[in-house]
Amino acid sequence: MGSWALDSMPQLDCPHPQREWASSMNWIIQRIFGLPPLMETHADSRREKDTSLSGFLTDLGDSLPGQRDCLTVGDMISHAESAKIRLPVNTRGNQAKGSQLQLGTLLSQAFGDRNTLEVNGYTIDRSPIRLPRPDGNGYFDSRTYRFRKTDVATTATTATTATTATTATTATTATTATTG
Repeated sequence: MGSWALDSMPQLDCPHPQREWASSMNWIIQRIFGLPPLMETHADSRREKDTSLSGFLTDLGDSLPGQRDCLTVGDMISHAESAKIRLPVNTRGNQAKGSQLQLGTLLSQAFGDRNTLEVNGYTIDRSPIRLPRPDGNGYFDSRTYRFRKTDVATTATTATTATTATTATTATTATTATTG
């Protein structure tokens, strides 16, 4: 750190919301420690997490018997453990509540503001639900997830029908506008 301060506290640009701090840290880790740029592996680790969640959801869907309604995050974890599916969360310390919070956060990020997610041949629907508290003192808001195998033929037919209907409407509108 002394060489950084003696060198007038230089910075190397860094794509991070805390630009001044991150740019200083970027200079230090590259110039003093000889490490790669600060945010270089960030996109890779995000992709890895997404892939890990995607793989988990696919494996979970493959292991479910038919169409399953109302799986909570806790149900997903229980089923994954019994089916020997690797969880995309840190399970050190065997803290079930922590695993549920981590998986819930990953799912929330994946769904964003949507209530449907398409993952490797599955459509996963998310719905709000109120569940009773374990101690019997009221209820809490949660979410349930339903896995449906995506029917490729139906999806293709729906897309073709929608395209045909749009084309027909456009052609009719154009003909009416030209002749009218």
